[in-house]
Amino acid sequence: MPLPTDDNITTLEYYQLKISRLNNTLLKIISQYFPYRILRQT
Repeated sequence: MPLPTDDNITTLEYYQLKISRLNNTLLKIISQYFPYRILRQT
């Protein structure tokens, strides 16, 4: 896979957006099993 040149910023933002959405989904799933306060302490 060739490295993007002019699209470096947009590609980075794209992956950051996907990662943030994934993190939000994981937080919602985990918070169903653990209290949010415990997650904040770690």
